[in-house]
Amino acid sequence: MPQEKEQAKVFFKYEQSDGYRIVHATGARGALTPSGGILFELFTEFVLMPGEEIHRLNPNGTLGGLECPQPKQQTVEMFRQLQVGVVVSPGDAESIGKWLLKKVEEAKSRQAIVQSKKVKE
Repeated sequence: MPQEKEQAKVFFKYEQSDGYRIVHATGARGALTPSGGILFELFTEFVLMPGEEIHRLNPNGTLGGLECPQPKQQTVEMFRQLQVGVVVSPGDAESIGKWLLKKVEEAKSRQAIVQSKKVKE
């Protein structure tokens, strides 16, 4: 029997850069770069909290209610804090997009398993 030739392999080693961080993202925005790349920025979206408050002080020394509560507005003001910008080639964007969609399906499948176990309990 002829001996099978060993298939060539590539070994990838992962290392976190000094600037590595995990960010929470609730959305993204982006545009094409002049060189044909795709720039996308991940952002976290939230309602702004007041920068300061004045509370009444109760006679017993405990904190009371707001002295000047914020007026109710018809419009909700949202804040989008940009977390990170990423530039990728169209091919890399497509590959990352497919990988993300695969992870979405895995997450949905895992969630369905967890839900079915909760129903049985």
